[in-house]
Amino acid sequence: MTSMKNKKFIFLFFIFYTFSEELIDGIVAKVENNIILNSDVLQTLQIQAAQLGVNLSRNPLYIEENYPQALDFIINQNIIFELAKKDTLIEVSGDEISSTVDLEIEMMVDRAGSKIELENILDMSIQEYKMDIWDEIEKKILIEKYQQNYMSKIDITRPEVVSFYNTYSDSLPLIPSTSTFSIIEIPIKPNSTTEKNTYLFLKSIKDSILQNDNFEYFAKKYSEDPGSKQNGGDLGYILRGNLVREFEEVAFSLEEGQISDPVKTIFGYHLIKNKKRQGQKVHIKHILIQIKPTSVEVNETEKYVKNIYNETANNSYLFDSLAVEYQKKYNNLSGIYYKKNDDLIDKDIVELLNEFKNYPISINPIKSYKNTYYLIYIKKRTKEQRPSLENSWNLIENMAKNNKITLSFDMWINSEKEHIYIQKFK
Repeated sequence: MTSMKNKKFIFLFFIFYTFSEELIDGIVAKVENNIILNSDVLQTLQIQAAQLGVNLSRNPLYIEENYPQALDFIINQNIIFELAKKDTLIEVSGDEISSTVDLEIEMMVDRAGSKIELENILDMSIQEYKMDIWDEIEKKILIEKYQQNYMSKIDITRPEVVSFYNTYSDSLPLIPSTSTFSIIEIPIKPNSTTEKNTYLFLKSIKDSILQNDNFEYFAKKYSEDPGSKQNGGDLGYILRGNLVREFEEVAFSLEEGQISDPVKTIFGYHLIKNKKRQGQKVHIKHILIQIKPTSVEVNETEKYVKNIYNETANNSYLFDSLAVEYQKKYNNLSGIYYKKNDDLIDKDIVELLNEFKNYPISINPIKSYKNTYYLIYIKKRTKEQRPSLENSWNLIENMAKNNKITLSFDMWINSEKEHIYIQKFK
């Protein structure tokens, strides 16, 4: 049976990246009695690449270039572990380990798609896996507690913050522009007849596909998803958590080659075809037909929205209360946004905000591409700017403190290396 470390490594590679060559494992370093395997380093690099958004298939040299730093990181973690074991004030309870193990299992099941699928990947039961990773999780928690305890003892003085700023001011990242505003988003709701006709139309398309066995032809002819229409509705392989819930539930429940009945999502009705299943991924094709409101329904909604605009144009308190109310009702963009970074705001909303220079201001109703109307009350906007001690003291103080912690921690670890057995084999 494959070793437990290799099982975790295989699972993570299965999530992030697929290699065409066989992986070769072996001991690359040792810290006291702690053995560090090649797979440990590769696993660390895989997680790091995923967090940074690095596509390993397009950056084949990433692992080779970053391998030494990843190995040093794991060596330092094991040094901390050896020091933490000697600290009698740090304890890890069984409940802490159990809850952390359960959380990791939960995330892995979510990635795999089911408990059965996860057990197939691990080649063991979940209970066996829990037992195998128990000591590893205890070690992880002990290291984290020891690091937190060390960091909590480091303070930063005002002169140190000023010195840090004077040294790094030119390289500090810009503070993004921010906006304080409220949105009321009102959907244009098609009536039941319009929705029923959309459903029946897509059902007739399914019947035609089953008779002609040509999903791609009908997708190119009828689908209203511009991103996949020309590819015959092909979305490629998808993982759970990447698409809306209603779509995913059906997509992952279909057998290979099976086509669903029309499925309703916020985008309209879909026919979904499971072309192929590969572990936790499914290769999906779909045909989207949007539920289009009639001109009568559009006009009725526009009239309703204009009435809200007239009532709230000079009353920000009333606007805010309605924004909260519609957020609860429709679970859409409606709501109050305070000093929100522009890069975290819907791109279409930012474009609207950029059109106005004087605040506060209530914007006339605007019809969106989603068949909704926007009402926006802009209260304040700040431009992108360089951080200074005057406008960003807390930010710079935190950066200065983190820098001090990193330097102090590295110096301390390096001094401790003289008293701990360390050997590299690669």
